[in-house]
Amino acid sequence: MTIEGAHSTAHTTAHSTAHTTAHSTAHTAAHSATHTTAHTTAHTTAHTTAHGAAPRPLDRLVGDEFGAWWTDDFAPLAERFPECFLLPGGSDSRRVLAVTEPDEEGEYPVLALDMDDLPFVGLMYPGFDVYLADTAGLVERDTGSYTSLFRHDAYGPRMRRHAAHCLDGEVCAEYPF
Repeated sequence: MTIEGAHSTAHTTAHSTAHTTAHSTAHTAAHSATHTTAHTTAHTTAHTTAHGAAPRPLDRLVGDEFGAWWTDDFAPLAERFPECFLLPGGSDSRRVLAVTEPDEEGEYPVLALDMDDLPFVGLMYPGFDVYLADTAGLVERDTGSYTSLFRHDAYGPRMRRHAAHCLDGEVCAEYPF
């Protein structure tokens, strides 16, 4: 074999190897990305279907979201809040739409759950309407207090009616429940 022939063979082999490696790497990366995306989508869909989109009693929702060890602690509240929907956002502090008796506006209360120090369950919004308005920045309230809307001129009466129905007139349930 001549030097030119050896060089040409080496070049062809190197090019072929580089092309095969690049193609294989790209294929593996694409397959991995597709698999990861499919797995993440399936997991998210299953989690949403199993948990987020279906109503759960408050004790089961808390157990699912914060750890099963909390389920028994929240069991006394399950009868008062048998149908709850977890709302988006938060980590230690979450918002929950509680399907109870609707107020005069036809709205259900939104609860604040806080697991940071001692567990806290309190009425935060008189309805999903006010929750959305606050999320959009349209409601003025004391952000340092979950229950500040009890003092609000427009929303206070609705909050007090939900409190009378759900929490024996209190703004929150004291731990241990």
